[in-house]
Amino acid sequence: MREKSNGAVKMKQNKQNKQNRQDKEDSAAENENFQIRRAVSEEYMEIYRVVSKAFEVYSTGLERTEHLEENPEDVKEDIEKHLVLVLEKYGREEGIAGSLRLEETEDGVYYLRRFAVLPAFQGQGLGSRLIKKAEFEVQKRGGKKIFLYSAMEKENLVEFYKNMGFNCREISSNLGYDRARWEKEIPVDSDRDKNMSGGVD
Repeated sequence: MREKSNGAVKMKQNKQNKQNRQDKEDSAAENENFQIRRAVSEEYMEIYRVVSKAFEVYSTGLERTEHLEENPEDVKEDIEKHLVLVLEKYGREEGIAGSLRLEETEDGVYYLRRFAVLPAFQGQGLGSRLIKKAEFEVQKRGGKKIFLYSAMEKENLVEFYKNMGFNCREISSNLGYDRARWEKEIPVDSDRDKNMSGGVD
């Protein structure tokens, strides 16, 4: 009787493992259907809607302060002045699913702002792809550091930034909640340096 019971448990585990593998494969295939590129000014309203939806979830439980708010014109200005990246499905069937902005605040130091992925697309590794693309773009421009701010009480984001290689440098409470400054050093692009010093590709 016990053997039969163990066999049933094993079959159930095998079925679950198979389903988990299938889910991972499906998620990976779905992930490949997305591209990341620079935003164009005509997309400012769509980016504004994406960020608004994502920040509505992010700000739950946080004191609503001015720094969490923006209007469409702010987005348009950022596209014109800074590097704004968007995550979208190939063919734009479903439009923009995520976005972030990079602003050089001092020589080689970039502020990563308004990092957002629509709730329906979270948990698929797309946010990681956006961050990695941002790091690549900073490295390409000769940048040496990226920093950002995030609420400490959002444990999923704390874990996410740690996994992405960011370090918490300071925590402030001047906005009504504990807000961490996360920083990541960007390695020098040796190929870029070689090209700039007259080396051959």
